Amino acid sequence: MRQEPRKTLPFPAIGDFEVTFYVSESPNEAQPRIFPRHMHDAIEILILLQGECAFSVEDGLYSMQPGDAVIISPNEAHNCILHNQTLFQHLCFQLTPTRDGLFDNFLSLHASGSRCVSLGKERLDRVLTIAKCLEEPTARIQRLYLLMEFLWLVQSSSPAAHTEKAEMPAVLHQILSDINENFTKIDHLEYLHETYFISPSTLGRLFRTYLHTTPKQYLETKRLSCSRILLKQGYSVYDACTAAGFSDYSNYIRLFRRRFGMTPKQYQSSQPFEISQPPRADTPRSPGRSAR
Repeated sequence: MRQEPRKTLPFPAIGDFEVTFYVSESPNEAQPRIFPRHMHDAIEILILLQGECAFSVEDGLYSMQPGDAVIISPNEAHNCILHNQTLFQHLCFQLTPTRDGLFDNFLSLHASGSRCVSLGKERLDRVLTIAKCLEEPTARIQRLYLLMEFLWLVQSSSPAAHTEKAEMPAVLHQILSDINENFTKIDHLEYLHETYFISPSTLGRLFRTYLHTTPKQYLETKRLSCSRILLKQGYSVYDACTAAGFSDYSNYIRLFRRRFGMTPKQYQSSQPFEISQPPRADTPRSPGRSAR
């Protein structure tokens, strides 16, 4: 008998991981509001079912229509914005992986400009069916299969065409790019005022209008996100503080506790899983970049 050629397909190691999800089906319309800016250790996928909203993730602002999904990586600052009175019915998944590799391709979606995708009616109906099946008691392998199918449906969907990110003023794009690349080395907001010839009031207005936060909070959030990743990678609290760009150790502890309800040390030991995403702009601090 002729031996057929065989092909071996490697699979990443799959450890235990948690999946949390809910479907918001409130019949009442939500009032216009801006949800607080926050971050998670988990991967978050929010799918809009009915209504309309905007979603701010890091330096992007995305207008969402029913059937759109937004993908948020661990420790990315984000918040939802309801401009008008709307139903805001949505499906939200949070996945907490424990080992590297399984979600790498999925998390690289936003790197190719596909953070916000459109599922379309057929895929949206299937996603809702998957969510309903996951609520039922099923075998572990079936749950894993359903979850992988859900991730593939999102990952293989087309990028959403409607996004507000392109409407940001060019100077704000430049400022955000500078902060994202150099947040560990920008010591004062005066650096932004002097470098981009922009007044404090104008800079604050741009951040409030397009990102619904302040320049100071945006810079602090970038540093806090970086420090959280470093803490999970085994850095000491002091080393994570300084490597993330904080110059005042005591203030870092107070800020961390105020934002997350625990100290950096408590956070470091609170979760068993590892965060595989490397911190951005993790170059050592350089006194020459100070914006004094």
